[in-house]
Amino acid sequence: MSFVDAIRSVLSQYVGFSGRARRSEFWYWFLFSILVNIVMSIFDSAVSSTIPGLLVSLALFLPGLAVAVRRLHDTGRSGWWILIVFTVVGIIFLIVWYATAGDPNPNAYGPSPYAPAGYGQGPYGQGPYGQSPYGQPPYGQQPPPPYGQPPYGQQPPPPYGQPPYGQQPPPPPYGQQPPGQNPYGQQPPYGQ
Repeated sequence: MSFVDAIRSVLSQYVGFSGRARRSEFWYWFLFSILVNIVMSIFDSAVSSTIPGLLVSLALFLPGLAVAVRRLHDTGRSGWWILIVFTVVGIIFLIVWYATAGDPNPNAYGPSPYAPAGYGQGPYGQGPYGQSPYGQPPYGQQPPPPYGQPPYGQQPPPPYGQPPYGQQPPPPPYGQQPPGQNPYGQQPPYGQ
């Protein structure tokens, strides 16, 4: 969000205490308020009156309070936490919360201001934009292999007649030679 967009957003929600505000929106408004108050203090000293600066400060107070509450909402906190500013340690907590990244997902105070318009969570039962419906693979990706076939690049499972790895083969029927290697300690029959 640019500087001008942030100022427009705050002024369009002049006393809007519901919803969420991004970090950039809050800090750009904070910078704008400081710059306007500096200009008004210079103007007040030039005209020898404090009334214009006082009126501008009062006009900037309500949108500043509203964007501060919306910023707390973005971090998942109630707007009532702004009252902690009246304690010495509370100012530190507020600065940390204002500087902390907001929740990228919708929370109790509204949808995420970080998701661009038209994206994000769709109606119930639908995935976000860009995901294929009905379990189909996205465009350009291979479909999953049908049942019973190994994925590409993997070895097929051993046929059913072979024992699993690490297990001894079952003993051969009576009177037959076991396949493969001779057991330990036995001599191979003549000719093998």
